[in-house]
Amino acid sequence: MNIYEVLNKVIVNKRYELSSGLFDDKYRDELIEKDVKLFDLLKNISSIGTEIHNSSIIFHPMFTMADGRKTFSVEDITEEDFSMLEALDFNRVPLVLRVLISDILWSQRKVYFAAKVAAETYWDLFKLWFTEDDNVGTINMVRRAVCISIQIKHESLFSDICAWVNDFISQKAVMIDGFFSLRLMELFAEQKRYDVSAFPDILDQMISSDNDNVSKVEQAYELKAFCYNKLKKSEEVKKTNIALADYYVRFAEQTVQRDMLGAMRAGNFFLKAIVLYRNSGEKQKAENTHRR
Repeated sequence: MNIYEVLNKVIVNKRYELSSGLFDDKYRDELIEKDVKLFDLLKNISSIGTEIHNSSIIFHPMFTMADGRKTFSVEDITEEDFSMLEALDFNRVPLVLRVLISDILWSQRKVYFAAKVAAETYWDLFKLWFTEDDNVGTINMVRRAVCISIQIKHESLFSDICAWVNDFISQKAVMIDGFFSLRLMELFAEQKRYDVSAFPDILDQMISSDNDNVSKVEQAYELKAFCYNKLKKSEEVKKTNIALADYYVRFAEQTVQRDMLGAMRAGNFFLKAIVLYRNSGEKQKAENTHRR
């Protein structure tokens, strides 16, 4: 067998399924000789983990020992290794491995064609994995697809993503449980060319529908203020911050009566409210909250 036949035999395009453990020696023994070294390299690369943020990715080894020793990392990839990776036929590599290799080539070597492969594959994986009932981890696929498409000016891909996002936010964002919608809106609010004028109304609906979830409400208010700031609506920013402070006070008053832990949490919310009131010029509200 050649390397592509082996890869497609052992790897499935599911979340969290890629690991070096898939590369069993029995498959190595079946390979044609010229692909053995590549097999060993891909096995090592498959052990690398990632930490994805809105504008960056960090590759890390699977394990780092107390004495500094670690498993395979991107720093261990040699010039010869990079040459082998660049020579791959990415269309024949399973998506979950394709996206890791191509992003390494882009992030570590600035290989342009690999960036295009990575951005498109991240988006393909998102569309493959995302459902309204199960979206865990899928936001990272969007983050990298957006980040790379902007870096390389892949306009058609970015437009496709924006079209999906616009439709999702206008029709489904409020109904989806968890923090996926907020994370998605945060990501696009940070993009210079993206119009966030529709976001505040959506965020208001999210706040109303999940008012007991203090973490979610807090983030929704903060994102709303960010959007108004981006839209240069300073008065709306102020009103939003005051509304968040009012929410903190109401939530604290409900929490303080429960138990000792509730009282401690309430104190923290009162302090947050005081800071927001003072920064918004509401000195009397700040003083009243301080007395509480």
